[in-house]
Formats: sequence, C-alpha cells, structure tokens
Amino acid sequence: MQALVSGAGLVTPVGVSMRQSCAAIRAGISRFGEHAYYWSLPDDPDWGEEEPLISASALGIDPFVDAPERHLALASGALVDLVAEAGLSRADLHGVTLLASLPVVDAATAGLELDERFVAALLERTGLPRPGRVEVCRRGHTGVFELVARATEAIGQAKLDAALILGVDSYLFEKRLELWDRDWRLRSQRNVDGFVPGEAGTALLLESDVRVQARGATGLCRVSAFGFGQEPNTPATRKASLGEGIVQAFDGALGAGARPAPWVICDLNGESYRAFEWGLAQARQSERFGETRSLLHPAECVGDVGAATGGVLLACAAAAFERGWAIADEALLWTASDDGLRAALRVSRTD
Repeated sequence: MQALVSGAGLVTPVGVSMRQSCAAIRAGISRFGEHAYYWSLPDDPDWGEEEPLISASALGIDPFVDAPERHLALASGALVDLVAEAGLSRADLHGVTLLASLPVVDAATAGLELDERFVAALLERTGLPRPGRVEVCRRGHTGVFELVARATEAIGQAKLDAALILGVDSYLFEKRLELWDRDWRLRSQRNVDGFVPGEAGTALLLESDVRVQARGATGLCRVSAFGFGQEPNTPATRKASLGEGIVQAFDGALGAGARPAPWVICDLNGESYRAFEWGLAQARQSERFGETRSLLHPAECVGDVGAATGGVLLACAAAAFERGWAIADEALLWTASDDGLRAALRVSRTD
C-alpha cells in the first residue's frame, strides 16, 4: 500500500516555508536564543539564580502570543505554504479528509480544548473548504506518522483518494514551559540532559497516483511502508529504553530481511534516553545500519517540535528528493513518543 506526498508546507524557527526550512536544516543552521520572558528554574529554589531559557521560536510569530493562538498561527502558515507550493485550488481541497496531529494532552494543553475548537478555528481563519471528514490525533511525536499510515492504507485500498495531514505543536507558552521544566525535561544550566523546546506547523497532502495525474501534478516522494512498535520503558519510568519498540517499527518499515538503511531522518532531540535507544537499535540491527551514511535530526536546528515532528521529517525527505540532495533513493524516518509508541516510515523517490 503506497501513497504520494504531493505537497508540503512548513513553518519552523528557521523558515516560513518548506523550502526555507529544509534548506536551513540541510545546512545545519539553527535559531536558538533566549526566550523572551521565561527563565529556567534554578538548581536550588532558595539560593539558586534563574537563567533565561534557550528555545527556538518560529519566525514571524510574536513570542508573547499565547496558546492556542500560537498553534493556529503555525498551522495556518503551513497551510498557506502548502497551497502556494503545490499550486492547489479550492476545488483540489474540497471534501478532502483532514487529519490533524495536535499536542499530546498534558496539564498545560488539556484546558485548551484543541479537539473541539482547533479545526473549526483553522477553517474560519484560512477559508479552507470544509473537509469531508476530520480526525484528530493527540499522540505526540508519532502522531503525524500514525495519520500518514492511516491515509496510506485507505488510499491503497481505494477508500480514499486524498488526505490533508496537519502537524502542529508548541512548547513556547508559559504554562507548558513551567510544566516541562519542573519535570527536568528542558535543557538548562541545571539540566544538561534535556531538549531545546521549539515549535512548528506542518501540512502534507497525500494523494493516489490517479488523482495526482488527473491534476497534472507530480509527487514529491512516495510512502512505501510503515511500522509501529511499543517500548515498555518510557521517560516516565526513569529507566533506559530497551530498544524493543523501535526495532519493531523498523521491522515493519524495512521488512523482515536485512534491507539496508543508508539514509536516516529521525527525531533525536538531545536527550540521552533517545540517543541510547538509537544506539541499541544500531547494535541489534547492524546489518541494516552498518552502512548508514547520513543521519539527519532536525531538532538540532528547530528544537523539539512535539506533534509536528513527523511532518518536519517527511518534509525534509520530500525536499531532498525534489531538490536533488537526497543521498539515496530511499530514506528511513522514525519518531518516538513519550508514551512508548515508536513509528517508522520508508519513503522513496517517485521516479
């Protein structure tokens, strides 16, 4: 079961479009800086001194804009970029299934009521034609890949001919920064084993070959296979990953044989938990990763972007195939959610 990625849009800390963002990520350009108002918690609440948090905020969005307005600005910017880059008309999007990967539910995002309000507000803001069906996923980093897998299966079974997939997330509002800082997850002077909080909006259009040809368009890349797995040791358990879930995901995306993966795009985010897991996977499947020539992890440029991660990874692969800087005809993409779910996609050139 396969589907074409025929368009992509991005808003990230290093670009207001897919072309800008992916070119900057390819070049290793980052945009980390002191957050406008949030200061990291000190080591000692009584004697320690707070210091400005290092973060990665999206270009063109006021750092004082709060959620859910930040999410709407990110998503609408990505949609505008998708429509412009893919040359889409309202007719092309009329009745298309809309699948949205939104921030995982935590103490900071639960009160935003994103499930009920986000899509309606986005449609009103952008003038996007009303979709035929709407689904929302709140699984975090693996969210976009889960939705891509659903859409790919439906397209392969001729139950669907197109799907618009959104991924949007932001750590950059006060309640959420406080929450994740208290949990020792954000990188700071007191916690070097953390991630740089970022934000991004992503929009992907998946279509069948028949629909793409009928529009006179071309695909950016092809989703060839996908796999999922469950890791029993999560960050919440305070135990190192066993590498079980990620290996299961790789088996699904690459098949049961020793198919090599010379090019990997992933969401390593600076936390040792994630790096250790990737090291285990390489050791356990050396026949697959012994010849890996390139490992791209966009978080080193845009920070951790949560539920938008899969969209950023897929857009990077699509841009590489389209612009001619892909180092292989296939790429393995993988993501890891804090609840233990692991997801992998195998994507390839369209020609």
